[in-house]
Order: sequence, then C-alpha cells, then structure tokens
Amino acid sequence: MMEEQKAEKLFIDKASGKNTDRTAFKEMMAFVRAGDMVIVESISRIARNTRDLLSIVSELTEKGVEFV
Repeated sequence: MMEEQKAEKLFIDKASGKNTDRTAFKEMMAFVRAGDMVIVESISRIARNTRDLLSIVSELTEKGVEFV
C-alpha cells in the first residue's frame, strides 16, 4: 500500500489504540503537515472510541491533513 499511495513515511504502533500515549502515534502527529494523508488499516488502530476518533480527526483536519 505504501508504494501505491507513494507514502513518504510509515508509522507502526504495536500498542493498543486505547489511548494516544503511543510512541509512533505521537511521532506521526508531530510529523504530519498540510497536504499529507494519514491512512489507517482499521479505525480501531488509531482510536478506541468515537470521541477519541473525532478528536484525532479534528486535530488532523486543523493541520490540513486528510484522514483515510
């Protein structure tokens, strides 16, 4: 998928999506910039519940980042 999407960087977390205190998640949020696209394999990999998901997507949107 990285080649297909021409991904510049890949972030992989082995930890649960139960909170945002995950190394790769923090690195990804610090790295992304306007025009970037964040693609997740499954919603459960980035957030544990709808409230967390909406918060993360809102933060990405404010940065001008697309979420897929």
